[in-house]
Amino acid sequence: MQSRVGKTGYKQKTTKRIVYIFILLLLAACPQAIKAQEKQEIDSARQAELWQQPDFVRAYYVVAEPGGALYSVFGHACLHLVCPAYDLDYFFSYESEDAASRLFKFFSGNLQMGMRALKAEEYLKEFAELGRGVKEYELNLPIDVKRELWRVLDEKAMEGMALPYDFEARGCAYSCVAMLEEALGEKKIEYGVWSPRFNRTRREIANDFAHPEYPWDFLLITSVVGFEYDRVDTIIEKLLVPTEVAEVWQNAKVDGEYLLSRDAHYLLPSTQHHQAPWFTPMMAALLILILAIVALFIKKPYIDWLILGIVTLVGVVETYLVVFSTLPCTSWHWLLIPFNILPAICWKWRHYWSLPYAVIIGLWAMCMLACPHQLVDYSMVIIALAFMIILINNRNNNINLFPRRGKV
Repeated sequence: MQSRVGKTGYKQKTTKRIVYIFILLLLAACPQAIKAQEKQEIDSARQAELWQQPDFVRAYYVVAEPGGALYSVFGHACLHLVCPAYDLDYFFSYESEDAASRLFKFFSGNLQMGMRALKAEEYLKEFAELGRGVKEYELNLPIDVKRELWRVLDEKAMEGMALPYDFEARGCAYSCVAMLEEALGEKKIEYGVWSPRFNRTRREIANDFAHPEYPWDFLLITSVVGFEYDRVDTIIEKLLVPTEVAEVWQNAKVDGEYLLSRDAHYLLPSTQHHQAPWFTPMMAALLILILAIVALFIKKPYIDWLILGIVTLVGVVETYLVVFSTLPCTSWHWLLIPFNILPAICWKWRHYWSLPYAVIIGLWAMCMLACPHQLVDYSMVIIALAFMIILINNRNNNINLFPRRGKV
């Protein structure tokens, strides 16, 4: 009996010791837990304070100078966001598949594009290889807007590179404006006095900027985009050239502060040497016009066929763009009136329609030249006039559609 009582007492003492040790350990851990909780609360407070610092996020508008490719004749624009506290540094840029190697996908409207978040080395590499200069201007925005802008850009980047190519809605310069307006929410950009050049159409603005050094590129661009490019609902939609966005933003305000800094920070120097071509579209058009005049005095039809071939080739492209392509701004083009496939199809019977059609082309050319806004490249008007001369020259070519068969 005593042994059993002894064993029971021993167990009770052991249990008490374990309880005492657990209580001591718990008491020892409480200060550490309290300190950890206090540290977490301090870190949270510091983080909340850090998030409110004006320089927690720095935002920049980036401009790259024009390049030799068709899609880069206006330059390129993107947004650059930096968070030094978390060592984050990204360029957010709308990019597309290479159009030069996918021409059919481009003209059919099946080219794809999307927002990419790129590190500085990756973004600047291509521009450095091509010698294109890159500079950036700091955006003077409230910190809450800069954080929201980062969120908006992150969401765009998550959409991937599977978006349809849309140079109108997702053009580099205009998309920067659209994304900033989305991040501003109820805040508004207070624009200054707009330059008189914004009274012109997007086609004319593009022509003024790209035509001197890239006349062939502009000829292709203005021959692809249709009449939608000549009408917009707001003046903001005319911000399609990256350098012009910088100029407009430098005179605009948000919350009473100028939106964009005056001084640019150069990320890459310009080392490319581009020279405007000596043989321009206008020179080519005048040469075709001279050939049409020469055709009036010779009897050989070779010049007629050459000019008819040029008109038909342009007509095939324009017909495809208007009828089949899903590329933006291609529902109608004024070039379709003189440049289409019907003359080639009906050439055998030109005696019946050449003169009336020549009159239509002449009236069309007068309208294009008299219009207060440029609707087509003027070199195409010259080529249309050359074709008009060919049609007039062919008015007396009688064709007997139902000749009598002689006896064998």
